[in-house]
Amino acid sequence: MSLSTRFLVLFMMCAGYAQAAETSSSATADPIVPSDMRRVARKVESDLAGKVERLPQYINFLSREVGNDSRICAFDVTAEADHDRRIVLHGFVEFPETRKALNEFLAALGFEVDDQLEALPAASLGKQIFGVAKSKTSHQSSTRCAV
Repeated sequence: MSLSTRFLVLFMMCAGYAQAAETSSSATADPIVPSDMRRVARKVESDLAGKVERLPQYINFLSREVGNDSRICAFDVTAEADHDRRIVLHGFVEFPETRKALNEFLAALGFEVDDQLEALPAASLGKQIFGVAKSKTSHQSSTRCAV
């Protein structure tokens, strides 16, 4: 093997090691959360002037923006206007991060938020936070293939 080939192989090995060292992170690292919800709020109201009549759209937008999949995450929130810029949130959310993001998002739109949301699992359940759902019917999907 020539000297230049050896040098090239050594260089590629070092570059691969350096790249692997840069991209590795611990498995217990905290999730990355946007530090400023104004950036997200500008997607729906560029001037950050929220409108009370659009509260349902804002809540729906944030639910989709933060990645809440209604099939796996509990999120059912409604908002009502209490005073001019004061709103009251009702319903429930599963994750405290989602609740915090919702409050910060609505505050970025200029609302004063009274958070009456219930955190899940409900405290009234005590230690019985799991259940079994039964159904008399099952849903099957069939596919037909033409060969």
